[in-house]
Amino acid sequence: ATAPGVIGLAEASTLLVMSYLSFCTPLAAEGYRWSLCCMICALTCIVLGFRMRIGGLRLYGLMLVIACVAKLALLDIANLDSLARVGAFIAGGIICFAISALYNFAVKRFAADVGE
Repeated sequence: ATAPGVIGLAEASTLLVMSYLSFCTPLAAEGYRWSLCCMICALTCIVLGFRMRIGGLRLYGLMLVIACVAKLALLDIANLDSLARVGAFIAGGIICFAISALYNFAVKRFAADVGE
């Protein structure tokens, strides 16, 4: 499969999952489910981007992570009390740090594999 074809498939899959969640779940639970599914799609794109050596797919996954974290910070936790909001921000920061660390590790490993 070509890189544009794989990226297009990833975008279509993400839209399909998000559309399903928008129309088939109760509104109260939709926000958290949407964020969780978006994060899973993003991580899948990043992993497949490394395995298939498609930089655009990794970039798409990183953009999904940014969108998911922004949605979490701006919309999902707006109705929580202060302590829960602080916990959500800490959890979001840990998730972002973990993704960053894993991404940097994978980039270094990828560069070492290409160099051999």
